[in-house]
Amino acid sequence: MTMPPSTIDELGPVLVDYDSTRPRSLQQNLGPSELGAACAQQLARKLAGAPRKAPTQPLWAPFQGMAVHSKMEEVVDFWNQRLGRRRWMAETDLDIGDGITGRADAYDGDHAMVVDWKLTGTSVIDQYLTKRRKGLPVSEQIKTAYRVQAHVYGYGHVRAGREVRWVRLVFLPRHARYALGAEWTEEYKPEVARWALDRYRQLVDWVDEASRRHALHEISALPVDTTECHWCPFYTPAGATNWQTCPGDDTISW
Repeated sequence: MTMPPSTIDELGPVLVDYDSTRPRSLQQNLGPSELGAACAQQLARKLAGAPRKAPTQPLWAPFQGMAVHSKMEEVVDFWNQRLGRRRWMAETDLDIGDGITGRADAYDGDHAMVVDWKLTGTSVIDQYLTKRRKGLPVSEQIKTAYRVQAHVYGYGHVRAGREVRWVRLVFLPRHARYALGAEWTEEYKPEVARWALDRYRQLVDWVDEASRRHALHEISALPVDTTECHWCPFYTPAGATNWQTCPGDDTISW
């Protein structure tokens, strides 16, 4: 009797194709999770519609995050049922302005607080807790992209007529017990969201002007940040530097 083919081997390409059909994978406009990204070149390429490299392996961490977010929506609804009232709003569609929309994870009406779930490795949690123990300012305890995302969601809720006093990230451990999770909380600061939106508008204007001059190749002159090249859809090690691809930092080894 012949052994059936490997399910792992057969499932991998299916997961890759599945991810490529998701609306978030197909969008060209930036979303709240991208507005605070450190690399202006990456954001400009996304706005310019540069072709993204096709993934060759399943994006397993994002897939897990998507699954957990789906279940957390159910958990929040269950929480409301236990309370017998609607304290929480889950998966709320928001209009941020300038054509930017987003879906916020949760809003706690009792405390006028935006909550965003982050399924992460324990190293991310450890880094955050270390910075907190060292007494770093709240604004410097997490990466800028996370902080901006939280305040942009707050901005969207305010635009929808809701009060926002706090923003919070809840770090859920991917490979550890729930009790080893952590949370970061900051007073809502609309100026953080406005900074991100101002930078977005500047990049839109730059891309529009470069497109009119047929000079999108000049995108490589924009500020670059190499701390997260491995997540970049344009990162091409040892490749050419043009509007489609970026070699990032050649010293990076993944």
